[in-house]
Amino acid sequence: MKSAAISALATAVVTAAALAVGACSPPAPTASAKVHASENPEPPGSGAVLIAVSSEGAVVLDTRAGSFLGIDRAGRRIWQDRTAYRRGSEAVCLARCPDAVFSGTWDASGPDPSPWRPTPTGGPFPGTGSSIRRVLTARSPSDAVIAEGPPDGAGRLRLVRTDGTPIRVPVPAAAGVVWSENATRTTALAVARGPGDRSEVLWFRRDRHGWRPLPGHLRAGQAWGACTAGQGEIAVLVGAEPMLILRRAHPVPIRTDLEMTGECAAGQAGAVVIARWKDDRDRPHTAIRGVDASGAQTWARDIPAEVQVRAEPSGKRFVLVYGGTAELVDQRGRTTATHTGVLSAAYTATAELVLLRDDYHLQWLTA
Repeated sequence: MKSAAISALATAVVTAAALAVGACSPPAPTASAKVHASENPEPPGSGAVLIAVSSEGAVVLDTRAGSFLGIDRAGRRIWQDRTAYRRGSEAVCLARCPDAVFSGTWDASGPDPSPWRPTPTGGPFPGTGSSIRRVLTARSPSDAVIAEGPPDGAGRLRLVRTDGTPIRVPVPAAAGVVWSENATRTTALAVARGPGDRSEVLWFRRDRHGWRPLPGHLRAGQAWGACTAGQGEIAVLVGAEPMLILRRAHPVPIRTDLEMTGECAAGQAGAVVIARWKDDRDRPHTAIRGVDASGAQTWARDIPAEVQVRAEPSGKRFVLVYGGTAELVDQRGRTTATHTGVLSAAYTATAELVLLRDDYHLQWLTA
């Protein structure tokens, strides 16, 4: 029998961001990739998950050592942070991985710690006097989006810009904001969750000084996750009533045989929605459904395992990791290649496939 609970690992390892994670930011997905270490169990047979990648390096969640690791493309460990793992903080890469910033905590009873950078040469990051202070995306301390506000009640997104003119966007609650950006980190959406079904989708775009809001809001229903691709041509909202958003303005209901969807992964030409559950013997299951621009289901995979799912930026390929194997599938769900001895995988913004091998070696593969 399926459990009603969606696995907490979903939020941690999917980019869609969810996770497309392709630009060192959420599979997913998310694909920025968000991890709450105290809530998420270790993936069976894994012990390590790629949280964010770029062409220069990666951030790895190492559950065996209870820490986050920053590894460059040459395989050198640049930093290690156990405090972030213990707190359940969120990792966001700056202009390139593994240069990163941590923020937030799983403990809702107290204020978030001030954001910090784990790199040996990392300088201060702009803090805030608010109880909630989470870095949603950043390229540098002077180019970032920070959710801030009280634990309960109205908050805001503070868009820190290099021209020195921060922009503040009000949101119903800072703690409930879901942020998703495209592979190149130039277009993003935020799901600003409010009471009941009054959540909204807000759109943003980067110019040479940083992020700025775009006009127009869209009702998001009870969405709790999102991913986007391209310049806003396609976005996916997941939750009780999953939907596509086309060209930033046109909602299209997603119709699959799943009772509920908890995650998504998307590229410019394709998207998948994902559901997870455990059966009555506590064994994990993952259901993956391809969807087209009309919201209709195009293919289905049901796998009796905890599966990491990431989208290639084009949306023409997806990588599924489970049981020590990375399986590449096309837009119809057909297997095109496999790689064994893999703990985790993700795509960079330039469509390089990054494999985290079972000896913790990182491998970059071009298409």
